[in-house]
Amino acid sequence: MSSQQYCSYQIILADFSEWGVNGSYTLLFLLLLLPLIWRIPAYYVPKENTQSESTEDDKPFPLGSTIMVCLAMTLFFARDGALWGFAQEIGKRTGMGDEQIGAVLGMAGVLGLSGAFLVAFVNVRFGRALPMSLGLVAVTVLSLLLCFTDNPTVYSVGVSVWQAATFFVVPYIFGIAAALDPKGRVIAACGGCLLLGGAIGPGLSGILIELGGYNAVGLFILAAMFIVAALALKLNHSLWLRERNTNTDNLAAESAQT
Repeated sequence: MSSQQYCSYQIILADFSEWGVNGSYTLLFLLLLLPLIWRIPAYYVPKENTQSESTEDDKPFPLGSTIMVCLAMTLFFARDGALWGFAQEIGKRTGMGDEQIGAVLGMAGVLGLSGAFLVAFVNVRFGRALPMSLGLVAVTVLSLLLCFTDNPTVYSVGVSVWQAATFFVVPYIFGIAAALDPKGRVIAACGGCLLLGGAIGPGLSGILIELGGYNAVGLFILAAMFIVAALALKLNHSLWLRERNTNTDNLAAESAQT
């Protein structure tokens, strides 16, 4: 490594250690917004109201399914906030210094983008249930590992992979919300629940640590992820059944016309 590269690396670590948790989230949020600039249309082109769009407008709002997906998103990010809020304390438990912890958390925020990029590659070529299930299992295992580890290497690697797994799962939950309501109302509600879960997570984690230590946090993570998996997979199965029935009805209609 040249002296110039070493200096650049030290500058990056210094910035991350100074920003800490808030800085890593801010940087990650700004990086996620950049691709959206190219998606902004230059002008608005009104669409004609087709028969299929009229049918979509006539469908009732899926209140029960909305509550389920919003609960799943809230619990998912309550778990995330419960652990991320005390990530620095967990790092200190491993014997790492403030500068090292800040660098690890900052890098983890950036590496979390790899999970979102992986979703763009995998998409739904294997369906939605399989990759989402694998992501939920990875998030659960890594969250529990971080709760109880006192090894700095496990902590450093675990935080980075944990963030990537988290941002791998989130697009699939949003995908379920989009399929429930093409108008985007359920997605808007999910976005609010994402913030709600992230807000209540650290407070809840603090209470649990006072009551039972990190063992209590681990039990909360297990319970929350079990509920998230049950809700997400149930909704995904319902959507699969709806799509299958729709395809069957369309084939029957085409056969009747011929």
